[in-house]
Amino acid sequence: MMTSAVTHADVTDSFDSDQRHDLTVTIRQWKSQPHIANFPAGNLQLSAATSFTGCSFLQIKKFLAAFNIQSISDRTYFNHQSQLLHPTIFWQWKCDQTILLQQAAQDGAVFLGGDMRADNPCRYTMMDLKTELAPWRKSIVNHLHWSCSTSKSGEETVAKWKSVANHVQDIHTHDDENFPTCLHEPLIGEDARQWLKPNVEKLKHCGEKRCGEASVEAFHSLILRFAPKNVAFSFLGMLCRFLLTAMHYNENADRPQATTSSGELRLHRDPLQELLFERVVENPEPYQELLQQVYVPPPLCSQYDRLDKSEAVARHKSPLRSYG
Repeated sequence: MMTSAVTHADVTDSFDSDQRHDLTVTIRQWKSQPHIANFPAGNLQLSAATSFTGCSFLQIKKFLAAFNIQSISDRTYFNHQSQLLHPTIFWQWKCDQTILLQQAAQDGAVFLGGDMRADNPCRYTMMDLKTELAPWRKSIVNHLHWSCSTSKSGEETVAKWKSVANHVQDIHTHDDENFPTCLHEPLIGEDARQWLKPNVEKLKHCGEKRCGEASVEAFHSLILRFAPKNVAFSFLGMLCRFLLTAMHYNENADRPQATTSSGELRLHRDPLQELLFERVVENPEPYQELLQQVYVPPPLCSQYDRLDKSEAVARHKSPLRSYG
């Protein structure tokens, strides 16, 4: 992957009519890869592929070394990351976020669900849980109130509440003696609802877990793919990996692969690669300036007062150490 050049000289002797000796030298230069705005293209592509897919450069470097393939240095990778890759990721996220907010405003109500991921640093995830259950939202809320107000015991309340998972599938008999069947008359004509298919996976935990909790947990699991707990990242490094996780999730969650007009599967298009090589590399300043607006908190250790050097040395040498 490293840039290399080999210079080859062809020497040709020629004699004119006056027997003068002329020496002609032709120099040809070969490079292992082209350049994009003074960056070796292959080197930058390796850094981009590593970062945008959430991989570890250390693991990629070990993999290439096992095949005795020369690679870029750690310093080169981290320079690419700070100067080009992080600004690209943050810019793309802001563009995607603007589109998502516009779509949410047009769609009206947003059904938010959230969960905390206890980690260092601790974080909270909020996501739109608008799914097949959305048309049933009002009925489900009413059913919850009805279950609580008409039951004589806690077991009956739970049985009535859990029956909603069957009801929305047009199933009105239940495997619970506390509430074996729905009490309403058969729904026909205009009273019939748009029943959900019995094999809808999202109904599996309805009534037992919060709606959409599985989606939030899936997102948290995806975070471990892009930002594993056993690897230390800088603040901006962690932020960009979280943004990559969100973009990856939004692109793939509950979405079939796009097809052409003839029904053939459409090839994947990577907006990050396009943004990096078509715009950021040529003029990185606007993208870097946007990322610089992000507040980066000081490290936690900076919040603690450090001992004076002479006092620290004295305590270390003293046989009766006191650390208060």
